[in-house]
Amino acid sequence: MKFIKNAVEFLYDKELLPINRRNLANYITLTGSWVSRLSAYLFFAYFIYFFATDQIIGWLRYLAIGLSGLAAFSDLLDGYIARKNNCVTELGKIFDPHHDKIQYLGKTISLSMDAFVFYLITGEILYPVLAIVLCYITGERDETVGFHRQWASIVSNKIALSARPSGKWRTRLCFPGFPLLHLLIAPFDAPILFTIVSAILISVTVWSLYDYVYGYRKKIREFLKNSAR
Repeated sequence: MKFIKNAVEFLYDKELLPINRRNLANYITLTGSWVSRLSAYLFFAYFIYFFATDQIIGWLRYLAIGLSGLAAFSDLLDGYIARKNNCVTELGKIFDPHHDKIQYLGKTISLSMDAFVFYLITGEILYPVLAIVLCYITGERDETVGFHRQWASIVSNKIALSARPSGKWRTRLCFPGFPLLHLLIAPFDAPILFTIVSAILISVTVWSLYDYVYGYRKKIREFLKNSAR
């Protein structure tokens, strides 16, 4: 019983995240992240089954794509709810970007697996190559920005960087963009459109990377210069 209790509290702690109106946006964020996880788990099952049987479970793949799209919608909804109901919380300020990273991780890995399966079927090398590039760039962006955010907090807890337009546009384009890429692999089998959409997502991710890194370094330099006076 103690193991079950600890497992439940690991997934949900009502004392740390009580169910109330103020935490409504946080619960939408949490739900979206778990839906995104479920989508990734289904893609893993789909991927493993293909290698075990050399067959595709079509309904499983489309269910995973649908859940990925639903998770993307939840990310748009939580911000709207937080602003509309004036329930922006301090927890939400770190909760939302944390779960965004979980979504990006699941979406990029899922796309890479899907692209590789259809490369083995169709021989279209463009799909896995672009998917892997997008996966790497996404991981590079999140880790590098996370490092600079931690660096700034070590220099001074007064250094804060508000959400940048590049980050907002990245989320707006990438979260619905990943389900679209799956559909461009199959059933549409459109490598040219896949390349165009991938290029857009890669570009906005690189823009966000530069924008945040530049912003944090500028604030760190300014703080160090003012401290030296």
